[in-house]
Amino acid sequence: MVKTVAVASLILTAAFAWAQSQVATVTSTAPFTLRGAMVTPGAGVPSWPVMSGDMVKSGGAVSIVTFPDGSIMTMEPGAEARISLENGKPVFQLTAGVAGYSLKSLSSIKIMEADEAYTPQSLTGSFDPPQAGAAGGAAPAGSATTGHTGIIIAVVVAAAAVGLTAGITAATSGGAPVSASQPH
Repeated sequence: MVKTVAVASLILTAAFAWAQSQVATVTSTAPFTLRGAMVTPGAGVPSWPVMSGDMVKSGGAVSIVTFPDGSIMTMEPGAEARISLENGKPVFQLTAGVAGYSLKSLSSIKIMEADEAYTPQSLTGSFDPPQAGAAGGAAPAGSATTGHTGIIIAVVVAAAAVGLTAGITAATSGGAPVSASQPH
């Protein structure tokens, strides 16, 4: 009986884990909200997993959502998005604020502004969701700009490179050499 319950528990746990697919990771230098919980970035935790259906709300700094193919969405402070999978393809649905993107291909991620599909015209740019109550009920088009987003991505990549270099330097310098063989 105990073995049957244990096996059933393992099967249910595996099924739940399989049903919850990681879509992306999110990182930021300031606290942000993930799945309704406040996340405070700390030492040793570079990114947090984003599962299908998760809401991410950027805090006081840019939040960076990275997808498995290397595509990146940058969420400006206060921006909010739902991230999911649709037929195996990542979907980034911006519901508030402004986001930028750096895509590996124009079709790598389905991008949505609120409930409207957004079609990027280049691999990098930015957009914001249509505002409620726009004149005549028509939603204003998102603006595809590259300057601001490119600068943000360049700064983030440079900061990551500096941090990685500092970590490697600290890990490989100083201290006595260690040998696997010990004298007897």
